[in-house]
Amino acid sequence: MIHQRKDIQINQEALKAQVEEFKAQKIEMVESRKVYEEQSQTLAQQRFETTFFNLLNIYLEKKLKTNPDKTKRNELFYNAVIILQNSFINN
Repeated sequence: MIHQRKDIQINQEALKAQVEEFKAQKIEMVESRKVYEEQSQTLAQQRFETTFFNLLNIYLEKKLKTNPDKTKRNELFYNAVIILQNSFINN
């Protein structure tokens, strides 16, 4: 009978330890999910910015080819876009 009580007490302590471990795992999983969601949002924004600037570059290249008389003004605008693009990439 005494032996059974000790076994029950040991089992209860083991269960308590498991419960605490599961709680810690749950907290860790919640934090991991937050980090994943933040990374996902950052990647989505980066994809959008990359697509935007790629389309802008294509537009400017086509415009420079079709309007050679406005080349000086277009080159200034194109250079400004490149500077802006680089500032977004570096931030």
